[in-house]
Amino acid sequence: MNSIVIASKDITVAQEIKEFLDKDQDVAIVSSEEEIGQHLRTIRLFLLDHSFNEKIDTPLLINIIKKAPFPVLLLTAPNDGNYAIEAMKHGARNFIVKSGDYHPLLKHTIQQAIDEFNEKQKMKQTIAALKKRVDGLESRLQEEDEKPATNVSHVKEPDKCKTNILEEIIFVFKRGEIDLPSPPQISIKFKDLINKGANMQDIGDLLSKDVAVSLKLISISNSAYYRGVTINKNLTQAISRLGINTTRQYADAILNRTMYSTQNKRFRAFIENLWEHSLSCAYAAQITANLLKLELPSDPFTLGLLHDIGKLVLFQVIAELQMKNKLGGEVDTAEILETVNMNHGRFGASLMKLWKFSSEFVKVAAYHDKIDQADFLSKELLVVNVANQIVKTMGFGQEEPIEIDIQGSKAYKHLELN
Repeated sequence: MNSIVIASKDITVAQEIKEFLDKDQDVAIVSSEEEIGQHLRTIRLFLLDHSFNEKIDTPLLINIIKKAPFPVLLLTAPNDGNYAIEAMKHGARNFIVKSGDYHPLLKHTIQQAIDEFNEKQKMKQTIAALKKRVDGLESRLQEEDEKPATNVSHVKEPDKCKTNILEEIIFVFKRGEIDLPSPPQISIKFKDLINKGANMQDIGDLLSKDVAVSLKLISISNSAYYRGVTINKNLTQAISRLGINTTRQYADAILNRTMYSTQNKRFRAFIENLWEHSLSCAYAAQITANLLKLELPSDPFTLGLLHDIGKLVLFQVIAELQMKNKLGGEVDTAEILETVNMNHGRFGASLMKLWKFSSEFVKVAAYHDKIDQADFLSKELLVVNVANQIVKTMGFGQEEPIEIDIQGSKAYKHLELN
């Protein structure tokens, strides 16, 4: 029988988790890499505790996280986010902070990870079967139809041998062959409630519809940073402790995280790095606005979180086009990155309009990298521009930090930073 394997050197913690999960799952505990090797063929889910190894630096752990045919989750200490960040860089899908009564959240997250993984496996099988059928149909059509069509009424498809990535993207959008992503509905409703001046009870009622969000907010409210005298046991208590603004920011981060995915393995690293950069920029924008004591009409955290949404759309579209073999074979990575970097502003602005976000979100998505092209330099645009530069110089979401003269930038001077 396939098992949930807990890799931990803290036997007390591992045994507590095992006892909590044993009613519904077969659970095994390992405390060495040799023991992991004995279970590799029967692992259903791999739960890696930070106590197992101080760093994600052994070939076995890196290989498991990157290539294992099963989901990988992390357990981290309340005061150490670096462990989870390092693991998620290698491909881990989620993490749980060991704070307060985290076992119910852990149980839910494990089941969710297993269900999502199984769903993806079924999808892969379906795609493979469909591809086989399509290949068969195309072969038969080729045999029966030797002459090319002379009267074509639809849009001419680009030559696949010479396809320009951007041309193909525009072509499939016009044909309606690619669906744009939809924003998490709870995020949209949350935004509407805030605009209407809703109270904590209304917000709690909304967020309680998503179990993962509810449990994670309770866990965060009980972390070392926020924890009070008593332990929060329900969502209303968690929202009360965090406050509406902080609750919204965490909820946005949790809900938006689900959009950052692709079935194309080649693009997963791009999208994971993009998530890390976007979340880092959100925090940097919030901190910058707080330091400057700016009262902004639009939330700087959410502006930072969504500033590169155009890159997400383009990566996902290009990934899908490549899987459908619509780009004429393997495309050079440098060409993909150039296309995304050059065009993500206008695609992001279009998506913000489609999602009915305010004009400030549209402007930030369009001009955060090119503020000279904006007709008006709003405080929101300047804050996100500076935040974007800061996280790039710190290396978030990329292989190594980028050297940028932030102090010499227009945004830095306009905001009168020092």
